[in-house]
Amino acid sequence: MIDLRYSDGISGARTMIALQAEARALQHRLPDGWELAPYAGDDLRGTSLSGANMLVPFHEVYAVRTHDGQPAGRLQVSYIAFVSQARDRATGEVAHLHWFTYTEDAAGVPGKYEDGTLAQITRSQTFTKERQGDTRVQETFSAAAEGGQVHLSLAYDSGRRPGDLGDSRQAEPAAPGCEESGHSALVPGGPGDERRAERPVERRSRLRAQP
Repeated sequence: MIDLRYSDGISGARTMIALQAEARALQHRLPDGWELAPYAGDDLRGTSLSGANMLVPFHEVYAVRTHDGQPAGRLQVSYIAFVSQARDRATGEVAHLHWFTYTEDAAGVPGKYEDGTLAQITRSQTFTKERQGDTRVQETFSAAAEGGQVHLSLAYDSGRRPGDLGDSRQAEPAAPGCEESGHSALVPGGPGDERRAERPVERRSRLRAQP
């Protein structure tokens, strides 16, 4: 029997953008023997992220609980990561490669994947409800560091049905029922940088469903 032990728990929220970035620039940054593996397939991840070769999750962590009750960094922290899925040509193993992370927690620099940089992060989120079943949501998430920055803004009605927004084939919304969105990024040392470097790899089983 395996002796299980409580690891940790996190309460938080995540907004994620799935991008089709310049494939040649990303491939140039991969370790030797690896190739990009854009999301595909009939499962939830494959259909919702179809064709994307880079994910940019905006994380807002509200609280952390560790197995010993002694967290290494801030209990409340915001961070933004840049991640691509890739495949080992020799074994077929699929993994997530971390390109870069903006974080406000000094304990996260360079962090688990050795890609973290300290940034000034600001975030706001407002909910406006004027009639039953319809709530207007507006949020911004920005990170500014020495030599790089990223900004995200979203505005959407959470109570609308997808069909109320027109033909979804015209554009992929950045959030459920999203009407307006915008984002921009300047990332030092990120994909497209002329410097080739070995990137930290988060391996995962090809047979295990991802959350």
